[in-house]
Amino acid sequence: MKVIVTFFCCLLSLVLANASFAQSNYSQTNFRLLQSTYSDISTTGTAISMTNTESGVSNTPQNIGFNFVFNGITFTQFMIHADGILRLGTAAPGAATDITVSPANSHAAVFTSTAANFQNVLLPFFTNLVKGAADPEFHILVSGTAPNRVCTIQWKNLRDADNASGGSQHQFANLEFQVKLHETTNDIEFVYGAWVTSAGSIPAFQRNAASGIKASSSSFLALYRPSSLTKFEKTELLT
Repeated sequence: MKVIVTFFCCLLSLVLANASFAQSNYSQTNFRLLQSTYSDISTTGTAISMTNTESGVSNTPQNIGFNFVFNGITFTQFMIHADGILRLGTAAPGAATDITVSPANSHAAVFTSTAANFQNVLLPFFTNLVKGAADPEFHILVSGTAPNRVCTIQWKNLRDADNASGGSQHQFANLEFQVKLHETTNDIEFVYGAWVTSAGSIPAFQRNAASGIKASSSSFLALYRPSSLTKFEKTELLT
């Protein structure tokens, strides 16, 4: 299994860096940058019904469309949360607010959490996400033919939430991203689309998010970047 991470948007301080590793079978050499181009599936895929499009999970487990092996376990379904997290299997993942009440705080504890809803999870962009420029949308598309099919899961029209203390601090006005699961190779790919920055000034933000893959609290590959006042155009990978 390898993990491919792709960023095409102009990210600010919200994402990634400072890799954290626990004992696992995942290698940093299996991460790749700029491998795939984001292609919107909102018109070609099937909508995923959510309990709440800002703070909820998928109403039912979604079919991957093929057997997908992760952490030595074969999965055929998954559940998602609006907060940029996918849990393999038939149970729902946890929310960003289960880790911290505000995007201004660290989300790193998600990787060491022993809570059941944070095991066997994929986190393309894990933070408290709310409605962006339009109503949030979530879609799935299984493409290709066996044994090389790809299951694409998409989050669209979201933005980072403002701090729990009030005010407007979000760094993005709108964002979209995908997880791709690859048949046979069991590759995991994170792909990021167009991200629209907000009009605010950077020193007012102090935002945080986490990204990575996690089998358990002792087996994960985590990319996490604390808040920063410096803009950058693409993520720093494992530095």
